[in-house]
Amino acid sequence: MADPESFTGEVELPGDSLRAAVVEGLLAAPRRVTQEFGRNYSGLKHPGIGEQLRKGMSSSDEDVRRIAIRIGRDCGAEDLYSVLVHTALDVAETDRIRVAAGYACLDLQKAQAANDLLPLVMSAALRGEDRSDELIGIGLRACWPMRLTATEVFSIIKLPKRRLFFGAYQSFLDDFAEALQSSDVVPAVEWLRAGGSSEGEPFRRLRNAVVRLALQNLDDRAVLEAMVDVIRSRATNYSPLIEIEPGDDAQLDPLEDDRGRHALVTALMEMSPSDEMLLWISDLSYATRHVLRPEDLPWIAQQCASVPADRREPWFKLFGMAYVESNRAHLDLVLSMSEDHPLYTAVVADWVRPIQIDSPEAAAMRSQLDRARRFRVPDPPQSDSFDTRISELITECEAGKLPAFWQAARMFYVRRGSDVTDNEHDPDMTKLLRWVDAPDELKERVLRVAVEYLHSRGCNPQEWLGKGLIHYPSCAAYRALVLLLKLRPDSLESLTPEDWREWSPIIATWTVTLNGATEEHKRALIERALPHARSELESALATDIAGNAERGRQSFVAVEASLLWTQAFGDQLEELYRSHSSDDVRSELIELMLTNDRPRARHILLNQLADSGISEDRRRARLALQLLLSRDMDGVFDRFMELAESDSDFARDALTSRESYYPLTIPDRDPLCLARLFVWLMQIFPPAENDDSDDDDFGLRDDVAQWRNLALDRIAKSGKPEAVAAIRYIGSLFPDERWIDRVEAAAQEEIRRAEWRETPLAELRRLSTDRHSRLVRHAGDLQSVIIEGLARVQDNLQGMTPQSHWLWDTVARRPKGEDDLSDYLQARLMELIGGRAVVINREVQVRRTGPRGVGERVDLFVSAADVTGSVSTVIVEVKCAWNRELLTAMKDQLVDRYLPDVRSRHGIYCVGWYSTSKWEASVRDLPRDARRAEVARLDRSEVEEALKAQAADMRDLGYEIELSILDVSYARPGEEPS
Repeated sequence: MADPESFTGEVELPGDSLRAAVVEGLLAAPRRVTQEFGRNYSGLKHPGIGEQLRKGMSSSDEDVRRIAIRIGRDCGAEDLYSVLVHTALDVAETDRIRVAAGYACLDLQKAQAANDLLPLVMSAALRGEDRSDELIGIGLRACWPMRLTATEVFSIIKLPKRRLFFGAYQSFLDDFAEALQSSDVVPAVEWLRAGGSSEGEPFRRLRNAVVRLALQNLDDRAVLEAMVDVIRSRATNYSPLIEIEPGDDAQLDPLEDDRGRHALVTALMEMSPSDEMLLWISDLSYATRHVLRPEDLPWIAQQCASVPADRREPWFKLFGMAYVESNRAHLDLVLSMSEDHPLYTAVVADWVRPIQIDSPEAAAMRSQLDRARRFRVPDPPQSDSFDTRISELITECEAGKLPAFWQAARMFYVRRGSDVTDNEHDPDMTKLLRWVDAPDELKERVLRVAVEYLHSRGCNPQEWLGKGLIHYPSCAAYRALVLLLKLRPDSLESLTPEDWREWSPIIATWTVTLNGATEEHKRALIERALPHARSELESALATDIAGNAERGRQSFVAVEASLLWTQAFGDQLEELYRSHSSDDVRSELIELMLTNDRPRARHILLNQLADSGISEDRRRARLALQLLLSRDMDGVFDRFMELAESDSDFARDALTSRESYYPLTIPDRDPLCLARLFVWLMQIFPPAENDDSDDDDFGLRDDVAQWRNLALDRIAKSGKPEAVAAIRYIGSLFPDERWIDRVEAAAQEEIRRAEWRETPLAELRRLSTDRHSRLVRHAGDLQSVIIEGLARVQDNLQGMTPQSHWLWDTVARRPKGEDDLSDYLQARLMELIGGRAVVINREVQVRRTGPRGVGERVDLFVSAADVTGSVSTVIVEVKCAWNRELLTAMKDQLVDRYLPDVRSRHGIYCVGWYSTSKWEASVRDLPRDARRAEVARLDRSEVEEALKAQAADMRDLGYEIELSILDVSYARPGEEPS
């Protein structure tokens, strides 16, 4: 059966014999079973499946055992149960098979498994290494609560070996937590008191469940005492009583009941709590989920009055810590408290008792208040002298003294109540409090003056551009531009080309930041200035970048560079890059080039990655490789692979010394190229057994592991014939990684999916009424049709009315040439399988041998178009038995040249075999036929076996080659066959 997995899932099989055949097919090729999540084999159940799977379970092939267990589990094959138990307990078996068998036991006979799988829980030696705690997890799931008590479970559980792995063990812990009963409370709370298997994520849900259970059973003195010890431990670390869980909410609050809550607090207060403990108890925030609630303050007051005098002090402290001044109920309680109450004298009196205004106590309270006020920011005044001064400066501008504008603009940034400017890096004046509070009349005057200021000439870039200086007149111009852009955009039309050129330095160089100039405003202003001042903008930006580079500073001009980029501008940045040594400056410059001129940046960085560049400065070359890996994977991938194979330490160091995380992508390369990457990563960064550990380098290791897995995933999902060959190459280097076979099966499935074509209903109806019609959806179908046609040709050659003599010189009794055989095959195949969708051509040129040479021609070029117009192609290479390339042409010609040229992976190698019994070697007046001797020395069965082996090898390379040997021995109607 070609693809037994196609009959699984929701396919309903009509009979037991077919189900048995599908099972047999799955067991015969288990590594080709992809085992997708959700696949179900229950439809394969038949009366004899137990015996059929029992044979599979006894196979020496682990994959056969694996798929047998999976089928038995899905089909409910209970007669396999004893074999499965034996497998689950077999220390000689692999963990993967033992785990699969254990899960199957749970599904088939849970009650019986409680007895049979108990050894998995009780014997560490029987479990063996159990790296993922799957075996003990299966044992616990089977045996609790039927064979194990909660006390026994709490004595057994421990931190899992793989903390981030969710399997049978973690699943049991979660189910165990949900199922705890009041009868389990004592061992549960004792486990919690002992540390709850130490603090850690795997036991969080169980710890919370135990806390909730204990709080519901505080009437039990043993439980209460244990919880006091637990809380004492939690308070020491200021840990919450209930740990926050995903999806948790207030409905899960175990302390909602006043009675239980008060009993717990009372027990805690009897233990002479420390101030640390009292602080923890009195934390009223829901986030920490501690013990008290705001409504508990009156109860605390009652306790202060009812407990013996010698035990009141902790209660007094608790009251003071729990009191919230802003809570109206708390305030009413304090103000209405009787002076006879013990709490009043100890705590409340100092809060509510009147004092003399001139007493030492009042002076102390004033002093305390003054100290507090020093840290309070005073409310700013509604107006100050700067408001007046701004109006005066605008008046000066209106009188023609335009330089006063930059002073007025800056004064808008002075914080009220001070003479300090604030947030001057943000050019948007409309955000400022002084602008918001300004009278509308003043705002209108500022807007009018802003336009006039932009007509003035005060930029003077020679004084500040590229020098790291702030030039307030130029800053005022940018602020005026932003102000007008937001509030009077039409007024910008009045600006002349000279105006735009004048202020282009500040337009180009005011930095875009999160809390400064916005990208939106910068783009709008540069786009308006470009038609008038491109050269000035470019020059200003280049000068600013060069000045910052000279001081070793970055410029942060990504937005501006993208808008102003030209070849000449790129040349300036490249010259700066080559002349500066600062890593930060060079990094920014190359980033700008990568964004705006990737070929230029790629050329620069790849030069650093040349052998000479690496020898000259290995560190800089490593930085170049890291940058290209993050920004230009397609451009650097080929060089990276060269380095991985020639300087593996350097390539590995580039991956492991990255200072910042970036996702590594997979470039568009052929599967064999990606296979080389996967192999290198497997060798240099082998999959760690503890990939989900808590190590500090987990993120880096995980990143490389994802890159490795992405490479294999890209190969498998490419849908290309070469993918199969690439995966087989990987499998040959890692023979112990049996899962690679399933990846190969997945790749073949992707190829079939890529080749599949939908067949319209009308075509299906035609196929059902015409027995000679065949469905051709892809090249594989076409290949099968041709093979069927060649079988019918064979009948024509040697049948009741043989035609083979047409391919012989009947006078000389010698075979005709290969071309005659090819012509005959074309004609017969066209007659037998040709039609409206199949075309068979002879001597089709597929490759030129030189500029003016004759191209290489295939013997038969067969193509078929489906109803969608998609064309499938199969090449038929014809060779007669005497051809000296008979045993080499399948690979050298058909696979290495013809099929790649037509982008097909399906071919047929057709051999014409001629018996020598009626073949005349010597004929008068004709030269001796040397071909006969060539054929006479061959053994047909040996040739056939050799060519079949070659076809199998070609399949490993991703090519499907079918062999057809035609008997063309001389035969003529009325004569005895040769």
